[in-house]
Amino acid sequence: MKSLSREPQPSRGPDSGLSLIEILVSVALVGTVGVALLASLQVTILSSRVARDHAQAHEWLQSSTEILVNDIPWSDCDDTDSAGSATALQNSYQTELRLKSTIIPPGWDPARLVVPKGVEFAGASGAYGSTCLATEHRQRITIQVQNPDGDIIEEVEVVKVP
Repeated sequence: MKSLSREPQPSRGPDSGLSLIEILVSVALVGTVGVALLASLQVTILSSRVARDHAQAHEWLQSSTEILVNDIPWSDCDDTDSAGSATALQNSYQTELRLKSTIIPPGWDPARLVVPKGVEFAGASGAYGSTCLATEHRQRITIQVQNPDGDIIEEVEVVKVP
């Protein structure tokens, strides 16, 4: 009968350690995990800044809408000069909004609150356009806010009546 004896294995003595390959693999793994954690942290910080800027822009727009509707007096348009009226009202409403706006986010320039296009006037059919009709007393005004970096633009349209 054969004996099932094993040959003695070479013993790892107190001098045996990790090989260079094992150390390099472990450093590469730890580095990959560290880079992934830093990248996810950067994305989190960026997305929280974007969310904060959107919220601040929305709050400023909401406040401006209330000011436009409640605190800025109605201005009639000139039905003999619709284009001039649209531009004049645009400039007037923008100036008044900037003067009366109290909710400006810290670090934001009040000039970031704009009325970007001429006021539109209600027509007899209810549609809005560039022609002023003295008999229709509705104006559509667009208000826009940009964050300091200029990469977030929030916009709202408001219908003003006397």
